Order: sequence, then structure tokens, then C-alpha cells
Amino acid sequence: MRLSGAGRILSRGTQAAILAAALAHTAAAQLPTWSLSTAGNASTPFQAQSMLVGAVGSNTNDPRYSTPRGAGNDGVAGLLITKPSGTFLCTGSLLMSGQDILTAAHCLANSSGVVDATSVQAVFFPNGSSGSFTVTSTSFRVNSLYNGQVINDNDIAIIRLATPITTPGIDRYNIWTGPIPTNNTVNFVGFGLRGSGALGFTAGAGSRRQGLNRFDFFNSPGVLISDFDSGNQLNDASCYFNPGSSFCDLGTGADEVGLGGGDSGGPAFITSGGQRYIAGVASFGATFGLGLVNPFGICVPAGDPRASTDATGCLPGNFLALGPDIDNSLNGTFGEFNGHVSTAYQAGWIMNNTVPEPASFVLVGSGLLGLLGVMRRRKGTR
Repeated sequence: MRLSGAGRILSRGTQAAILAAALAHTAAAQLPTWSLSTAGNASTPFQAQSMLVGAVGSNTNDPRYSTPRGAGNDGVAGLLITKPSGTFLCTGSLLMSGQDILTAAHCLANSSGVVDATSVQAVFFPNGSSGSFTVTSTSFRVNSLYNGQVINDNDIAIIRLATPITTPGIDRYNIWTGPIPTNNTVNFVGFGLRGSGALGFTAGAGSRRQGLNRFDFFNSPGVLISDFDSGNQLNDASCYFNPGSSFCDLGTGADEVGLGGGDSGGPAFITSGGQRYIAGVASFGATFGLGLVNPFGICVPAGDPRASTDATGCLPGNFLALGPDIDNSLNGTFGEFNGHVSTAYQAGWIMNNTVPEPASFVLVGSGLLGLLGVMRRRKGTR
């Protein structure tokens, strides 16, 4: 995906217009912030893990979540990462330079934040071809602030290729540097484990797939949170801890997806002006454990796996439901959380660690400068 100004240097007038548009864009309703750690304590057990997997399969995708070539996903690659402990799978996206692949830091580093990857094979599936295109790299740039913690504003990295990819049919992407509106829809793409919200992970990783979700809130300045909605209020994880808030929604219907192992590093695309931008980089999945009674007063029959021991306000034989994870296990089912690292938060680091593509960087950079200026002023007035 190329920006309209790519291939030429923008005039001062055009740059000024872009800056003005970026400044105006910051007036859009921005997502609120609420930390998962606020709810995580001894009485509400909390579990989170990076979405990295060590098993690569080749099962066929459900057509609804397939990614046909030529649909704008052909710059998203499966990453086969060699480490001393084995070979692992992640996902990455080719940036506008054609020489840099954006992914998650934990794909290349260990739990202490130290890079332990020795090589990466990036496998693309170009439009116009029936085969794949593979490129290998041993040059990695991991954010120096990444310390290995699962929930981390700095879980971001770049894989540098020796030369730009010139193979036809492979898309390139720019990053989103503006605010995330409260009423957003994002498109997740990745090569991770497959299954269903009702059953969890039931099939192997290694097939490129996609689906929709919504960012509900910021966990911290650099981490965006979505939940895996079933369409039932009982499983609305974001609303569970903040009932009646803007966090509450029932999802995107049958197109709703969550992250699985192997999706780490994959893009969350946002569309603006008919163009898609990477707004987030897939980082982790999370859930809260047993013992939580749903705050909505929803009752379920005895024997239902969601039933608690509290029958307050329920008909005989019924109990208040637990929630929101349908099986209280971190396994890709409805009611779990997913985290992405915000490209807007990491825009400066990304631009400083990629090969410049002049025209597009002028375009994005101008907007970024305006955005950062407004954000600093807002912080100073709180």
C-alpha cells in the first residue's frame, strides 16, 4: 500500500496542509485508558502470555477468515525464527521502505529482553503467483527499552533485509500515527493458531488469516486492548470491569477474531481515506481466572460451566454467572483480552530504525510532529 505522495518530495504548501490536517485529527475522540492491572489482584487471578508458538501446521482456513491474494494482505509474512531453543513462528509486515519488516520484540528476544534469534526466514505469498517468496535476515533491531515483560509498551522490533524486496505482488504498509477513535474497527492479520471462540485453539498455525475486532481502551500509553466478543453481554470482557462505559460493545458479529500463538508481530490495520495503515502490532493474550461473578446479574442453570455458587436474585436452580471468559482458561475463547503495541506511540522509534522512504516519511512525519506536540501540551495541562 503506497501513499499518494510516494515517489516525490512534497511541496512546503502540501506539507503545511498535512500538518494542519494532523493537528485537526487529534481533536477526534480518543480511546480512554484503563489498566488491566487495576483488576488483577489476589481475588481476581490474571494471566497473560505472548502470542508465540513453536508448532507450524498447514490446515485449511475457514473461508470467512481467508486472505485471498490481491486483497491487501500480501505484505504480511509468516516469520520462521531460529533460536537456540528451536524454531518459532511469528508474523510481520513489510514497511514502505521494502527493506524493513515490523514485528514484536518478544519474537526476537528472550524473557529478559535479550535478542536470542539467530536468523529469520520471512515467507510472503505474492499476488499474481501461486507460490511463495522467502527472504532470510540476520539483522534485527529490537527496542532497547523492551525488558521481556509480557505486557510492554516497547514490545516492538524491526527485521532489516539486506536489500529492498522488488518482487511484484508484495504489499508495503505505512504506520498509523493519529489517535484511535472510540468507534473504531480494526483488521487483524496473522499466521497463528486457529479454532473458534466457543472451543478455543483446535488447529495448527501457519496459514495466513484475518478478521475484525475493535480497540476498546489503552492499557498504558503504548498498549491497545481489544476483547474477543461472542455477541453476548456475558462475555464482553472490556465491559465486565467497566459496565456502562464506552468499553461496552458486543463485537463485530461472525467476523470477530482474537489472537492465537503465532500471530505475534502481526498487524492490526485501520482504514482512513480509503487506505490501510498499521495501527497496532500483536503482542499478547490475557484472561482473568476463576472466582469472578459477572456484574450484570446474569443467571445460568446449575451445571452450566459458567455457574458460580452465588444464587442471589436468581430463580431456583440458577446461579449468577462467572465471567467473562467462557472457560476461564487462556486458550483463545470468547471473553479473553488481546494486546497490541501502538504504532503511534512507537512512531519515532520505528522511523529512526527503518530505511527512509522520503516522500512517505515526509507525509507521516509531518502528522506525527503535530500529534506529538498536542500530546505534550495535553499532558502538561492535566
